Amino acid sequence: MDRQQLGIVIHHSQYVVVGPNPKPPHLPKRHRLRLPPAVHAPPPIAAGTTLDGQTAIITGSNTGLGLEAARQLLRLNLSRLILAVRSRAKGDVAAEVLRHEFPHAQIEVWILDMEDPKSVSAFAVKCDQDLGRIDIVILNAGVQNKDAVVSAKTGNEQTFQVNYLSTVMLATLLLPILKAKAGPAGKPARLTVVTSTTAYFADFDHERPILLQFGADKYDPTKWYAREKLLQMIFVRNLSTLMDPDQVIINTVCPGLVGETEIWRTLNTKIILRYLFSAYFTLFGRSLAEGASTYVHAVVVAGRESHGGF
Repeated sequence: MDRQQLGIVIHHSQYVVVGPNPKPPHLPKRHRLRLPPAVHAPPPIAAGTTLDGQTAIITGSNTGLGLEAARQLLRLNLSRLILAVRSRAKGDVAAEVLRHEFPHAQIEVWILDMEDPKSVSAFAVKCDQDLGRIDIVILNAGVQNKDAVVSAKTGNEQTFQVNYLSTVMLATLLLPILKAKAGPAGKPARLTVVTSTTAYFADFDHERPILLQFGADKYDPTKWYAREKLLQMIFVRNLSTLMDPDQVIINTVCPGLVGETEIWRTLNTKIILRYLFSAYFTLFGRSLAEGASTYVHAVVVAGRESHGGF
């Protein structure tokens, strides 16, 4: 599959949002996959920006980037926050920390197991039944395993289930709910899927059905993650064609290389790898706050021009 078909152009700035059908760049082929340089300054938020009265949902938000994104949204006076997490105990700990920092906000913990389609479906039903308004959804939950793990609940390879199948399932289920429960006219709801620039290096066997290439017997952590993120981008682009951006803006975002997140926990179990990862992230990575600021940019700053884009 030609990467230009995705309508995604790698720009020299991490924060430039490209729409779903940009004109392909007239660059030598060797330059077309050049990754953007590290940008450490968070994107600016206009003075006076407030999320007062708004409700946000963030999946995978008890630690790491999801928790930090929650904190940054609450600093903008977000009124209600749903921490969608798999572990009630861990979610409650995170919620208590945030409640202490932001006593003005209503902060709730809802259970969501992205490995279980039944949990995903039940979560969407709860959103429809229990929330009168939804302004922001950030689908941040993800996993990356060193070795293949077969999900007992679906029989699928775990990262493929969580990172792609359940993510697109939840996005699809929430989209009509977002449309129905958005805020005042002129303020479209936001649905952002957290993806990765590793998608640009994804490769498939073009002679075989794509989804059948995710068998656990052929698992490779680097290849799988890139492929899953590429499929996320393709899905979001197509999903965006079904929704008016004046009602719901759908986009994707990459936080960049961030070491302070649990997604790496199964890859650096050996001491030597921990030191190597730590050194690499220190030299080339972003801080947690810098990475999470891209989420805030996607749901607060980026407008209709970002619909279907990255």
